[in-house]
Amino acid sequence: MTDTVPETPALGPAGPEDTADLAAIVDRLVTARLAALAVAAPAAPAVPDWLAPLIANQQRVADTLAEHTKPKQVDNPEQKSPFNPAGDRDHPRPELKCDIRHCGVSLSRSTLTVTELDLLNRLEPGEFWVRKTDGSEEKVTIVPKLLDTGDGYAQLNIRMDVKDETGTKKHGWPSLANLCRQILGEPEVHPPARRSAAAGRRAARAGEADLTAQTLQDIGRTRPEIAASLATMLDRPADRV
Repeated sequence: MTDTVPETPALGPAGPEDTADLAAIVDRLVTARLAALAVAAPAAPAVPDWLAPLIANQQRVADTLAEHTKPKQVDNPEQKSPFNPAGDRDHPRPELKCDIRHCGVSLSRSTLTVTELDLLNRLEPGEFWVRKTDGSEEKVTIVPKLLDTGDGYAQLNIRMDVKDETGTKKHGWPSLANLCRQILGEPEVHPPARRSAAAGRRAARAGEADLTAQTLQDIGRTRPEIAASLATMLDRPADRV
């Protein structure tokens, strides 16, 4: 007698009811697993009542420091700057007509004033003699690099002899604006001379001396003996007053 194995019935495609049952089973397994993890996880220790105010105060201090140390946004809608006090929004600075270099260093529009941009844009190639602040003259050469089309400049390089054995030629050059003015044959413009600190101290001492003399005269009208005594003391060396 031969044992016969019952045939496994063929499984057809799952219907909507089977899919819903499977989803319900998976949902129950996930819920049970999450509940088990929540029970196994250690509970966070409770914050003592006396510690809660300290934590809150520490947070307030941290928030205050963050508020005072964060970068401040400067409201400058007119885009004013020392390079363009009128503001780039309403009075934009002109663009450089090409790549203009000063001793090989490219000049940037962002760090040039309106006057400097205007003077630089009027420069043309050539050789020029420029007077330095010590009265000596040095040659300045503007070397062009033409565009491929040949109808304009791709670059202008202002070359000056600033290197020598003694190291003296790099000093005494005029400002960039006055350098351009000399090249263009225009008069130089210099800011008003500032009074030196020594001159200011001398003026202050002179003012103090005048005030002291006037004070002694005022005292002498009523108490000449006191005025004479004060004058004697003031005429003594500092270590004997």
